[in-house]
Amino acid sequence: MATMLKAERKAGGLYRRCSVTVHGVNKKINLGYLSAKAAGQVFSVIEEVEAIKRVDGSLSPALASKVERICPKIQEGLIRVGLLQRQEEAKTLEALFDAYCEMKMKSVDARSVRNYRSTLRQLENHFGSDCRIDSITSGCVKEFIADRVEAAKQDSTIGNYLKRGAESFGYAVQKKWISENPFQNLSERKQFRIKLADDRKLLQEELLTAETIETLLHCPKSSRSEIENLEWNALTWFLRWTGCRIAEACILRWEDIDFDALEIKIRGKRNGSQRASTENMYIRLMPLWAPLVPILKELREHAGDAPHVLNRIGRLATKPEFDVTDKDATVVRSGRWSVNLQTTFKKILSRNGMTPWPQPFHAIRRFRINEMERDSTLRTVDIREWTGHSEATAQGFYSSTGKDDRQRAATAAGGALVEDRSDQNPPDRTTLDEGTRRIIEKVQSDLIRDYLGSEDSHPPGVL
Repeated sequence: MATMLKAERKAGGLYRRCSVTVHGVNKKINLGYLSAKAAGQVFSVIEEVEAIKRVDGSLSPALASKVERICPKIQEGLIRVGLLQRQEEAKTLEALFDAYCEMKMKSVDARSVRNYRSTLRQLENHFGSDCRIDSITSGCVKEFIADRVEAAKQDSTIGNYLKRGAESFGYAVQKKWISENPFQNLSERKQFRIKLADDRKLLQEELLTAETIETLLHCPKSSRSEIENLEWNALTWFLRWTGCRIAEACILRWEDIDFDALEIKIRGKRNGSQRASTENMYIRLMPLWAPLVPILKELREHAGDAPHVLNRIGRLATKPEFDVTDKDATVVRSGRWSVNLQTTFKKILSRNGMTPWPQPFHAIRRFRINEMERDSTLRTVDIREWTGHSEATAQGFYSSTGKDDRQRAATAAGGALVEDRSDQNPPDRTTLDEGTRRIIEKVQSDLIRDYLGSEDSHPPGVL
């Protein structure tokens, strides 16, 4: 319990101190050369703070205001004995995002951190880099969403802004820089899911058909050199039959392909937030599909001593497997894992009379996964293991229906309609339920009634 101690006479006058109890330990706080009245006022504030600390409560706004008005040296004394916590300066958006990205650099790859930063920069541009994070409310976030909608941003793009914003402000809550996350529990977040826009998705499924895939497999890929053409051809066949990610194909080594056991070892991330490195790659095995064998063996004959399957395209031979970055996630040297082959691949499509679809490699992966799902000889667990997806991810982003599925269904339905049923007997009325029998009798009665005014000897269907 707080106690005012007897004042000590010194050269400067009466020096006053008080004693407080914090977690059962008596500690002293220097009040300085105060008058008896001033010391009493300060001591009453200290008593209130001690009482709040005793029950682990938080200071009321009124009490916090009283604490702010006392001498800074006495405030330091309250912090020293543990009655108060030092208040950090309110963080700005720029400071929060810098701290968040620095933390993410310890667990994810640099390319992902750069994507985070690029997304968070949109929030900085809207609110201002020097905006205090404790001043941003849920209403402010809704205004940000409305501005993005007005700017005709795609739903997936807005969804990405909200996802990264929620993650970074959640980090601020964990650090106790703010008390609540303004992005949390917003109903608007459900409206902006991260997925391929419906019109682009429909276009992609219409353009990438089984016929297009066959054309793509057998068309010339590159006229620069025979080895580049072989590599592009092998890459196309490999993506088509394995359904792997383009980054996984770029780091594929010859030692990952077992022509004797007919297996392929795919090295990939365990999940989207894991740092990509050789040491922690998730290994999954899949069959060496029969159509791939001659294609890969042909490339192997021309590959030389290079350890990787792909080397000439995208200048892959000059790159490490993963990006080399500095502490700020700035790329010092780009790697195979993040190489961009999409532009060249779209040119290959155009040169061979095919209209490029929005996400060429992702679409081929989706095509192959759906093809495997239609194969009755494959189990779901096989497909998920080979493609490296959970059931929820597959259903949400890969399992879909397209033009080939509709044509297949229409053909099957058409065959059922023209099926010959001449050898089948008409249904036995004795097996019909009472309701069906009454309907048939009513129809025949109507036919007889219509016949009374006609010249036919018998109404149709009635003897």
